[in-house]
Amino acid sequence: MGLHLPLGFLGLGAAMLGASAPPPSALLPSSEFLPDRAALALPVKTTTSPVGSVARALAGEPAPTDEAERTCHAQLERLHDGTNPSWPTQYEPDIEPIHKAAGIDAMRFRGSLAGSATTAIVDRLDLSRGARVALTGGRDLSDDDTRHASAAYDTGRDPHLPPRPLDRHWEAVSAAFGDRAFAAINGQFFGATPVRLAFPLKADGVIVSGGYAGRDEYDGEKLMLAIDGDRATILPFPEVGYPENPLFPEVPDAIVGLHPCAEKGRDRAVGRTFAGVADRDADGHPETLLFLTASHASQRDAIAILGRFGALATVMLDGGGSTQSIALGRTLLTSSEATARPIPHAIGLLSAPPVTRSEERRVGKECRSRW
Repeated sequence: MGLHLPLGFLGLGAAMLGASAPPPSALLPSSEFLPDRAALALPVKTTTSPVGSVARALAGEPAPTDEAERTCHAQLERLHDGTNPSWPTQYEPDIEPIHKAAGIDAMRFRGSLAGSATTAIVDRLDLSRGARVALTGGRDLSDDDTRHASAAYDTGRDPHLPPRPLDRHWEAVSAAFGDRAFAAINGQFFGATPVRLAFPLKADGVIVSGGYAGRDEYDGEKLMLAIDGDRATILPFPEVGYPENPLFPEVPDAIVGLHPCAEKGRDRAVGRTFAGVADRDADGHPETLLFLTASHASQRDAIAILGRFGALATVMLDGGGSTQSIALGRTLLTSSEATARPIPHAIGLLSAPPVTRSEERRVGKECRSRW
């Protein structure tokens, strides 16, 4: 998000899926969050979207009031209705594979959605194969300027992060993770002076930032992408502090964004960055992360494109001129601004680690034992 723009320039992602949606409190365990990783499971079939009228009524949420919001929610209902789509085994004409590494690949979508031409990069990570996300983007956030009493949600952390070009972020990812470094994309919303992140971020079990916005910005419209090892989910983010907030228990990695149907220029074709989760093997435990960066797309366009790749739920991150993507040192998507916008936060995408000789022997032994 640019410094000259109001907070959150873009919108946020879909919530938990289910045949009927429980009230928000049932989705937000506190001290027992993820005790046995079961909370990271999503059902793979739903007949009523969590953004549908029934779920809204259960949650006490009012129905959409304007046409753009109704249209966006209808798009989400179409995405989440029925069985989970699988990854495409053969690419359609508007989808082009670009790069591939162990457990991760990057594809380019070129097509016309809602009457406007759209180019998007979709990075797809198979967590079950060892691909991972570096939510700090390889950047060292351990300096002393991280603790602030005004930080939101009782986190005490609101670091000042000078913006820098995405290629600098890529260099940090590459230096930190070597051959596993696959891509760097823009990440969290930001603003204020000096520059800080707007919403919470947690990486490797450490709360990096509680954000500066708190309930003053988009109260009740935040979602959290939570990642735990080989699975991920998208949950409503509670507007509460310590100890009830799920940031405090053992959620290893989490980033908070906004609902995809929030009023952030829903129908405007601008830069968009979304994250999504998918369940490739349809076992009820999403193991696939999707990251979309699009040069000119509406919020509905972003939802539709991720739906093509099996997204069960989505959350929107920063966008507009911030939306950028680099993979293997090559710029795949540039900022929509004339000069690439420096950003304070980027997300690193990592391939699976190399298979060791001992692992090869173990797998070979298991295979032979089945013959």
